[in-house]
Amino acid sequence: MSIKRVLFIIAAISIAAVGLISCGGKAVSNQGYSGTTQSAPTTKAQASAATRGVKLEKEECEEKALEAGSPPREAGSGTADDEAFAVNIALLDARSKMAQQLEVLTFGAITNFFDKYKKGDSRSSYNHSEMRQAAYFERFLNNTRPICKNTYVKENGEYNVYVAIEIDDGIMSQIHNQISKDAEMDIDFKEHVFKEEMKDMRQKFLEGKR
Repeated sequence: MSIKRVLFIIAAISIAAVGLISCGGKAVSNQGYSGTTQSAPTTKAQASAATRGVKLEKEECEEKALEAGSPPREAGSGTADDEAFAVNIALLDARSKMAQQLEVLTFGAITNFFDKYKKGDSRSSYNHSEMRQAAYFERFLNNTRPICKNTYVKENGEYNVYVAIEIDDGIMSQIHNQISKDAEMDIDFKEHVFKEEMKDMRQKFLEGKR
């Protein structure tokens, strides 16, 4: 065999080997993709950020309802073709949430009072099923008006309204008087003590919502 033929055979084998390596590379690559590949989260912080999602900003009235040191407040929203109707829907939403908040605050305040001053006493005078329902407190909220209102017009012409309502001192007095009457409580739960306990529970309530 001549030297030229030997060199030709060696060259042919080399070209074939390069071709096999090239095809193998294409088989394991991401076809049709160019650019860098995002690696999986490797730290706890990265994993948390990857699943956290996008933070939604609260509306102005929603923020106002969560202000620390404020009387009990709640926010609501409503959407309708008529602006006045949208406001009424938002108020109903806020009052419904407020009734639920008052249910939590009142039961917590009375429970806290027993724990502080009446340890070992029966709480049966308050533990009526009606008293543990938000509907009990809705009667005090019929005349509440918004302390904050924002109205937006959507692209389809509907009105999107946000409101915040606040419970004043007079309503708090009504709640105390009615509870004292309905529950026939055999404890010296004075009105000013009731309101102080409600303030404490309100702060805990806010801490849980922030």
